[in-house]
Formats: sequence, C-alpha cells, structure tokens
Amino acid sequence: MANRLRELRKAQGLTMEALAGRTNTTASQINKLEKGDRRLTDEWMHRLASALACNAADLIIERGTGGVSGVMAAPGRGRELATIPEIDVRAGAGGGGLASAGVKPGGDGGTVSADEIKTTWGLPEDYVRGELHVRPADAYIIEIRGDSMSPTLHPGDRVMVDTADLTPSPPGVFAIWDGFGVVAKRVEVVPNSDPVLLKIKSDNPNHDDYERTIDEVRVIGRIIWVGRRI
Repeated sequence: MANRLRELRKAQGLTMEALAGRTNTTASQINKLEKGDRRLTDEWMHRLASALACNAADLIIERGTGGVSGVMAAPGRGRELATIPEIDVRAGAGGGGLASAGVKPGGDGGTVSADEIKTTWGLPEDYVRGELHVRPADAYIIEIRGDSMSPTLHPGDRVMVDTADLTPSPPGVFAIWDGFGVVAKRVEVVPNSDPVLLKIKSDNPNHDDYERTIDEVRVIGRIIWVGRRI
C-alpha cells in the first residue's frame, strides 16, 4: 500500500525531524516510512496518527483507488477510528501497583501528558461511543499487574477506563488510587456509612477485601472493556 504520510506531514508544516521528535524516532526512519522502504505497521500507524492528530486509517491509500483505506462500515463509507491512548500507569490488581505522574492522588486525577503515552489504540468510533458508551476523549487504556482480580482480569490484560464515570453506584470494577498505588478492584458504597465508606473487593478469594473512606480513595474511572491474548 502507498501512504499519505508525507502529504499529512507537509500539511501541518512539519519537517521530518519535527515529526521524528514527536514519535521518538529518527528523520531517517520517517523518510523510509514515507517512501515505503519500511512497512507501515499498525504500531507505526497509531504512533504517527497520534503525532499528526488524525485517524490511523487516514495514513493509508488503497492501491489503485486513490482513496483512504479503513474498516468499512457501509458501502462507500469509511469507518472512523477513535484513537485511545495507552498510558504508562500500571493498574496493580494485586500488590498495590505503581502510579506515574499521569494519575495523581490529588487534584482532579487522570491528567495525562504526551510523554506518558506508551502507544495508541485505534478502535471503531461508533463501537466506542455506541457500544461502550464512552467519549473517546474520556477513555484511556492501562495494563493490569497482579492477580487479585483473576479470573476476571489477568496480569498483562489491557483495560479501558472511562474517566468520566467516577461514581461507584452502581457498583463495578474501577481503576482507583487507594493511597498506595493504582489498583483495579470492585468498588461499592457501604450503605448508611458516615463518613461514606467504599468497600474495595477482589475477585480472587486469596486476596482480602478492605474499606476506605471516600476521602482516602481517588476514583480514576470505571473499567468498561478488556483486551487480552488467548
């Protein structure tokens, strides 16, 4: 396949060096990608799409058509892809986890800067909005570490977090900061508690449940999707 990388880069007034800086690579690599000397893999497409603020499908031209390639939603119409960033925050489902500067226990939580993005995922936008009921701008993907949520979530799973859904009513699986790290747990409000208590539960019976006041916990968002290798 040919690609539109050079066209999109020049449309934004970027040199190869500038685009290379945004994608943590070299101008030589960008040149090879533009000329087709290096294959435009899915990983490259999502890195470049994030840097150019476009959809990954916009980078591709179907050979012999001159049109943009994409997942087809209907004859003659390209299906838009939502770009969801995977951020470098490990959801420690077992022993606490590690929070980077991306998700803080204070402030309004969930703030992400570009240098904390590990990669980006391209998912059909109508699926993200229509089936998952989340705005792409509110969604982040993080990695699960630990086994306390097994068999629901396994180490290495990627989960999507809806950062606009911060209320554990109804109960569900959330990414939270529990005072020690970012964890993926089942969270529910303890009825009639004053101050308000949250019960934080594991699906793995080998891990104990515990409670925290609502002021001790920073809810990052509800986990709404999981991806894993089988």
